[in-house]
Amino acid sequence: MSTRSISARDRRALRFAALVALPYLGWQLVVAPFARASSDASARAESSRGLLARELAVVDAERDLPAWRAESRAALAAAAPQLVAGATPGARSAALIAWLQSRARTTDVRITEASPLEDSTATAGLAAISVRVAGRGALEDVMLFLRALENGTKLVGIRQIGLHRREEGDLDFDLAVTGYAAATAEERAQ
Repeated sequence: MSTRSISARDRRALRFAALVALPYLGWQLVVAPFARASSDASARAESSRGLLARELAVVDAERDLPAWRAESRAALAAAAPQLVAGATPGARSAALIAWLQSRARTTDVRITEASPLEDSTATAGLAAISVRVAGRGALEDVMLFLRALENGTKLVGIRQIGLHRREEGDLDFDLAVTGYAAATAEERAQ
């Protein structure tokens, strides 16, 4: 089919269609893919710059690491008297229970039962040791016992308190106490 067999009106319509279609095809096949590739490259470059900045911050912080380590060791040494001693979780639980019993003797509270609650968990160089202690005493003595724990020489926290008044006026108490010890290398590795 030659262009002579097409009417002038159809030739104008084809030229108009070509004028509209060619820029659209140029946009879809050339400009849009280039713009997407350019945008992706910019995003990757920005991500790489952020990663580089974080890596440089780590390298800069590495210079301060020996000083931080020395400060941490000094802080741990200063806190050592407040930590429960013992090489194993069982030894630590026994040491914590013994300390609780010594606090109870100073306040006329009788500890009737003491047992470890769970395995110790280590975070940030400290191992948490939890024990359950049950006992009996007068209200004033139980309050003095709790105050002795709060103001005592060991770093302890009372997670749970249960109180029950007996007919003869004494209180039965049940405590879940957590003490802290320096974590062993094995515990830190977990």
